Amino acid sequence: MIDGELTEGGRSRQYEDGRRRGLKEAITFLHARAIEMNDPRATDILNSAADALGGRLASSRRDDVSSD
Repeated sequence: MIDGELTEGGRSRQYEDGRRRGLKEAITFLHARAIEMNDPRATDILNSAADALGGRLASSRRDDVSSD
């Protein structure tokens, strides 16, 4: 895909790149907060949330590769 073209979802490459960067930052933030938690349940919840976001990140990467 050439810069300026739209992805299959109708979004620009810059939008998708920013979305991926945001997801990566959110995942890092959640894992960092989980390390600070004393409550094992809270740690599990934060790690689960980070894993779910990681799934979205992987899914968007697969969609991006299949559209090239």
